[in-house]
Amino acid sequence: MRGSITAHKSGWRVWVDAGADPVTGRRRRLTRVVEGSRKDAERALTALLAEADAGRVRTGEQRTFGEVIEAYLDHKTVSVEPTTAANYRSQLRYIPPRLLAMPVHKVGVEHLEALYAQLATRGSTRTGRPLTAKSVRNVHSVIHGALELARRRRWIFVNPAMDAERPADRRRPPSPAPAGSLAELLAAAATEHPTLPLYLRVSLVVGGRRSEIHGLRWSGVDFDRSRLLLRDTVVRAGNELLVKPRLKSGDPRLVYVDAGTMEHLRHHHATAFDTAMAVGIPLPRDAFVFSDEADGSEPWRPETTARRFQRACVAAHLPKTTRLHDLRHLAARPGCPASRRQRPPRPRHQQHHPRRVRRTGPGHRPPCRRGHGEAFRTEVAAMIPRPAARRVLPFASWSAPASW
Repeated sequence: MRGSITAHKSGWRVWVDAGADPVTGRRRRLTRVVEGSRKDAERALTALLAEADAGRVRTGEQRTFGEVIEAYLDHKTVSVEPTTAANYRSQLRYIPPRLLAMPVHKVGVEHLEALYAQLATRGSTRTGRPLTAKSVRNVHSVIHGALELARRRRWIFVNPAMDAERPADRRRPPSPAPAGSLAELLAAAATEHPTLPLYLRVSLVVGGRRSEIHGLRWSGVDFDRSRLLLRDTVVRAGNELLVKPRLKSGDPRLVYVDAGTMEHLRHHHATAFDTAMAVGIPLPRDAFVFSDEADGSEPWRPETTARRFQRACVAAHLPKTTRLHDLRHLAARPGCPASRRQRPPRPRHQQHHPRRVRRTGPGHRPPCRRGHGEAFRTEVAAMIPRPAARRVLPFASWSAPASW
C-alpha cells in the first residue's frame, strides 16, 4: 500500500510513498497533517496520491529557506563566473537567520516584502543605514532565483518572489570629479602613492573601467605607435584576486593615447625596470603596469586603489559622491567623440540594415583614433609634473605584433 493514516495529536497524519529520488536513489515520503475526522484524512490521502501520480507533489516541506538558497548557490557555481558566484553568496548577509530557518513552503510574499522594506530603511549590516534600491534588487535577484529553483524541482508550488514588490531601481547619475579640481586631486593623489597620478591620468585618457586599468600589462603598451591594448581585467572574488579576459569572447580593446601620457608611461617603465634589476631579476614582458611587486607579477588590488582615491578626494575637498568609477565619464565629455552630441537614431525603416541600431550616450565609446581629445589630454598633462629625462630601454621600443 502506498499510503497510510496514523493518529497525530488532535488529528491525523497522512503518509504517501512518492517513489525513489532520481539523484540520490532514496525513498521519498510525503506527509500531511489533517485536522478533523478520519473521513477527512482519507479524502486528504486520496488527494495526495492523485497529486503524486500527476507529478504535482510538493517535496520540499522538510527543506528550509536557507537550504534552498544554498542549493541555488551550488547550482549557479558551475554556470557563472567566480566573481558572480561570490557576489551572489555575499547577499546572504542581508537575509535574517529567522527567515533562513523557515520551511521554504511557508515563505510568502508578505515575508519578502517585509524584508525588502527593512533593507530599504536600515539594511546595512555595518552602519544600519538604508541600502540603495540596486542593493535591495540584488538581494531580490538571489531570492527569486532560489525560489524559482525550488519551483522547478517541485519543492514548492509557486514562486512568491514573482509577486513581491521591490523598490524601484533609480539609476545613480555619474559623479566624476569636477574638471576644475583635477589639479588638486592629482596633487593629493601623489601623497597617497607616487604612481596614483599616472593611474588616474591613464584612466582619464583611456576612459576605461577600474578593472581594465589594473589589468594593463607592459606587453600591451606600444610606445612606437602611442597606443594601449587592454586585454585583461582584475576583479575580486571573495578574498581572491582574479585576472580574466576583458570580455568573455577574449577580444581586447585598442586605444590611442597622447604623447604626454606615453612619456609618463616610458618614465614609469624605466623606474620599474631599474627596480627589477636592483633585486637581480629582469622585468617580464607581461608584467603589470601598476604593481608594487619588483617583478610586476601582482597588480594593485582594486579596493586598495578605491580607498586611496577616496582619501585623495577628501584631501582635495571634493564631494563625497565622487567615485573613481565615474572618471571615464569626465574623459568622455570633452575629449573622445563618443561624448559629443549625436543625432538620435533614425527610424528602423530608414536604416541601411534592419538590425543596425545606433548606440548613443556616455556609456557607448567608439574606438578613439589618434588626434581626438588632444586639448583635454594636454590640459591633464600640464597638471602632472613632467618626468626627468631617463635613458631609453631596449624594451621600451618593442614592435607590436602584426595582429594589431
